[in-house]
Amino acid sequence: MTEITGTTSSTRLESEEAYDNDDHLRELIQFEQFDNSLDLELRSWLLDQKPKNMSEAARIVDQHVAIHTAGRFNESSQNQKPRSH
Repeated sequence: MTEITGTTSSTRLESEEAYDNDDHLRELIQFEQFDNSLDLELRSWLLDQKPKNMSEAARIVDQHVAIHTAGRFNESSQNQKPRSH
């Protein structure tokens, strides 16, 4: 790793690291809030998927919910009696 010397370069590097740290901290807070909004079973499933970032976590949870909700919708509609007019 090359060390950057001089005030201008080191200041720029420090501000980039601070920016990266702020973004990382923001992402962690968002993920924790998102995670806390999920039920326990879905939360465990999500952690097993090991999402790389918040966007991926949201995408795979949406897919999981859509698949499982669609199955429940089809089952409940098949169990309903047809309406007579």
